Amino acid sequence: MKISLVAALAVTVAACAGSATDPRPFGLEKPSVTLLAGEGEMVGFRFSWTTPRTPPSVTVTPATGGLFADINSFVMEEGAVAGGVSVRADLHTTPGAYSVALGDQTLNVVVAAFPPVVNDPKTTRRSTVAQNDRLVAGLVTMATVNEDGTVWQLLPDGGVSRLELLSGVTAVTEYGTGFEVATLDGPEVDVRATQSELERLHSDGTVQVDAMTVTDVAAIRPYFVGAAVQATFRTFLKKDGTVAGTNSSAIAGAVDVIPLGNTFLRADGVVFETFGSQWLPVFASPQMRELEGAAFETFAGQTAEYRHHSLWRAADGIAWGMPSDQSPPQAQPPRVLLTPPGVEVKDVFARGRGWYLLATDGRLYDATGGTVRPQALPFQHVRAAAAIADVGVFSDGISFQLGQAANVPLRVRRVGFDGPLTLSPRNLPADVTVAPVSIPAGASDAMLNVAFAAKSLVRPLELELSLIGEGLVRTTLLSIELPRAPRRTTVAKDLALKSDGTVWRFSPGPPVQIQGLSNIISITDNMALSASGLVYSFGDNSEGQLGRMTATASDPIPAVIPGLPPVVAVARCTQANNLSMLVDENGGVWRFGRAGTTGGFSSSTPVLMTGLPPMVDVNGDGSPAGLDNTGAVWLLNRNKSLGGQAARIGLVFDGMPATVDQNYSIPANGRIGRSTKVLWYNSWATLTNNTVARLALGGGLAVTDVMPGSEGAVYATQEGVVLKSNGTLWKQRTGPVGLEQVGSIDSVAMPR
Repeated sequence: MKISLVAALAVTVAACAGSATDPRPFGLEKPSVTLLAGEGEMVGFRFSWTTPRTPPSVTVTPATGGLFADINSFVMEEGAVAGGVSVRADLHTTPGAYSVALGDQTLNVVVAAFPPVVNDPKTTRRSTVAQNDRLVAGLVTMATVNEDGTVWQLLPDGGVSRLELLSGVTAVTEYGTGFEVATLDGPEVDVRATQSELERLHSDGTVQVDAMTVTDVAAIRPYFVGAAVQATFRTFLKKDGTVAGTNSSAIAGAVDVIPLGNTFLRADGVVFETFGSQWLPVFASPQMRELEGAAFETFAGQTAEYRHHSLWRAADGIAWGMPSDQSPPQAQPPRVLLTPPGVEVKDVFARGRGWYLLATDGRLYDATGGTVRPQALPFQHVRAAAAIADVGVFSDGISFQLGQAANVPLRVRRVGFDGPLTLSPRNLPADVTVAPVSIPAGASDAMLNVAFAAKSLVRPLELELSLIGEGLVRTTLLSIELPRAPRRTTVAKDLALKSDGTVWRFSPGPPVQIQGLSNIISITDNMALSASGLVYSFGDNSEGQLGRMTATASDPIPAVIPGLPPVVAVARCTQANNLSMLVDENGGVWRFGRAGTTGGFSSSTPVLMTGLPPMVDVNGDGSPAGLDNTGAVWLLNRNKSLGGQAARIGLVFDGMPATVDQNYSIPANGRIGRSTKVLWYNSWATLTNNTVARLALGGGLAVTDVMPGSEGAVYATQEGVVLKSNGTLWKQRTGPVGLEQVGSIDSVAMPR
């Protein structure tokens, strides 16, 4: 009977000693056995023997092949000896025929080569749970891939948030100060991180390592060392079931591997680990005798790793863990991870120094230290690391024009699913209309029609759509880009631009029209841009911020700034000490006034900045910044630029604080909503649910309170003035908490 080494150690041969009247044959239980590398078998024997208390000798031929045989146990009888001989082949055993001489008997042993396996990088185990403890000192941040292809992260307050602009994700890993993902739309099927490098596995089985291409790779398992050490170690699982890495020359039939090749999972469900120079089943320990029987014989599951941490999930749903200490299993054997009642383990993950169990309900449980905490981590529907049938729909950024419809070409990516699909809108804003799309079986492209309302759309957003097929539900997020055109500001401090092109001052006192301004399309608190490209300036000029060539006292009468080409954008930066900025029709940036308290820029005449690419917009809400036509942000008062995708740049200007040089950002946590306009980190912000809330800085930006009465808001200034979608203007009451409407200002132009 072929048994595992665990069972071999547990077998008792006491039954061999029967009564004198019980005739039993002499010789071997069987004449021959066949083993795979890593297997062992116990063969019973009963010999006529007269030498007291001495077992028969054991000799293996050929002795250089690596086959091991020894007497496991024996019982002396009157004139006989009975027992069992254990034969085992580790992974270094050479396949072929062997003979084991036991006294005057011969046991024939055949060690068979393990059948070849074919690992496909598209279907091997991926990284779907990530942990990053380098974002904020002492703060562990986790992220998971959801079953619908979105990515969620754990927030400091214990909640979860969806990472924006991500859908169709197949893998996630921690790297640097954030997370890296692979999507169905990209060439990578998996991403993994070492302490100092990011590794990407392509669908064709290639990995770029140190300017060299490694081929025929099915999976990559970097060895992630401690946070204080900069090092890079990699172990590659090859398509043919071999492993490229330390001490791995004898491995065959592998379907997963622990880093550095110290532990691997073979296709028959047996886990092997190195002990000395031998590869042995990791459960070969007397302390593990309770694994006799089906639980071990049918073992199949997943492995997880961090340094030398090892986790397994067996076919019976039991999770096992072995700590990272490099000691033999007899000293520290694997142990069962006991789950709360009713929790069944689906997959296992080792991240950082922690152990995590994925239950069949899609929740992640913390099993660090070997004890499963009854409170699940607040992730729902986490994706198992084993690859599954998947689909994703992707598009380039959708640029909109108000009041028009856009036909958006879609790319359909499929892995293991070729059936028909339906794409249906979810949670759309009231000003966007999307028609459902039927995607035929096997189709790789489709067309989506998106219509935008005439006036009310003033923000970048993501279209959220459900992608539904038989037994399959995925979420697709398509980003809506702001037009590559300057912003239009219609409320600035105590000024409002009405839809008829006139400008009004609404505080203090009743609203009063600013005379001399007409056909205006954008304003600051001291400038007005006309549709013809002329710029009018007015107000304080103590530091030359009106661009009138001299620094004088206040001038309330608007006058054209002379000597400028046609202008397309205006901006004002009070945080930089009375700096005014313009963008002309050729993309040139002009500035005047003063930037910096000492030794900074100062000029009462517009000066054209040099060394910049053509710009399409400028923003003065925080640090002076510009947007070029490639989607990169330039900090105009420093020698610095920030690159990024157009949709994200739209968020920098109309969704994130303008203090981009300080890397502040608003958590897109799915509960508060992403802001569409922020002036400063302690300012009021308009949220995607069309309310206004206060932002506060502390470990990132967070919402502290919502402004009462701000429902329907599309814009909020730093002073707390609110513009609503019906064109009315509101400001905070001086007494009771809340807003009051600014009288006779009821047709303010919509900002962009």
